[in-house]
Amino acid sequence: MTATFYGQFCPGKTYDEINEATYAMQEAGIIPLLAVPTEEDSKNDVDGDVDSWYKENTRSFIECIDIISRVGVEGCPKVTHIKLTALVDQALCEKLGSIILENNGDDKEILGLLSTFDTKPVQLDMLSKEENLHLNESLARFEEICKHGSKRGVHLYVDAEYISINPALYLLSKAMMLRHNKTKPVLQVTIQAYLKSAKNETEKILKFCRDADIVFGAKIVRGAYLESEKSRAETQGYENPICDSLEATHDNYNEIVESLLRRISRNRNGKIHVMVASHNEDSVTHVVKRLHDFGIDPMREAVIFAQLYGLSDHLTNWLGANNYPVYKSTPFGTVEETMPYLYRRAQENNSLTKGDKRDRTLINMELSKRLRQLIL
Repeated sequence: MTATFYGQFCPGKTYDEINEATYAMQEAGIIPLLAVPTEEDSKNDVDGDVDSWYKENTRSFIECIDIISRVGVEGCPKVTHIKLTALVDQALCEKLGSIILENNGDDKEILGLLSTFDTKPVQLDMLSKEENLHLNESLARFEEICKHGSKRGVHLYVDAEYISINPALYLLSKAMMLRHNKTKPVLQVTIQAYLKSAKNETEKILKFCRDADIVFGAKIVRGAYLESEKSRAETQGYENPICDSLEATHDNYNEIVESLLRRISRNRNGKIHVMVASHNEDSVTHVVKRLHDFGIDPMREAVIFAQLYGLSDHLTNWLGANNYPVYKSTPFGTVEETMPYLYRRAQENNSLTKGDKRDRTLINMELSKRLRQLIL
């Protein structure tokens, strides 16, 4: 596994291995984006002590922030991403999500209670005593991570997950944005463009930040739960939330990024930050062209690019060589710690191998190169 699948998508588990990989990236003008690959399923492996699992995840995120603070490229933001279901129970997120949806997506009342949790413990009538206790503990963990990120100058992207829990993830993220994003994008959200609702969600969060006079930041992705979301919709009998075609997803992605770039070009006050997280060559080259059309300097106006470690290296290298701020999302840990994450990414990105002829050619070239390295 180390020589093949694991080695392709994860640089290692020790500090020396991570340091070697990040140094090689920096030499190529690529910025490391280290991440803790935590999956909800791994919680099932603990022996009854779930609280220790949450505490260990918190410690891992803090450690990741410390490592990120020591690496990077001069003049570019230092960033990482976190998965909130590593800090808060997924079932509670689903319950909060249902409550928000039943209220037509309005989370203002709950948000008002969450944003002052440290001075007045949150007590939501629709939650049990145990659920309220867990919610307060989760907010404390989240706050500790946000505070540490702010202190170390590391910006945090909250990963989006399943559509059933995303309303809760946005709720918790907005509570922390109110506390930490007054002058800089300490905490940023993720927009999944494969969802039909993605453009509307982007507009809602933009309006929230504008009304609160805080900094907006978002990572724009296509999405990593495609097959799971389709299966859930079929099983539970609701409309498929995914765009009807791959082309519709591409259009959604490009239109969201275009809208954000237009806003940046009209009002260059540093209040909008965008990560273009894509392996799609057409999308990336289109964004590069629009940056020039709008006269946006990505190094100064917070438009950055990102790809996963081990994927689309030709695209990452081109961006780095041409002085665009480009990041590699790089999981680190042992084979046992990272395989659930890597397995999900492999499942959800299998459409990559069904892409156009150019994608297949590049993948085959990379596989051939790695096989030759193993033989030699």
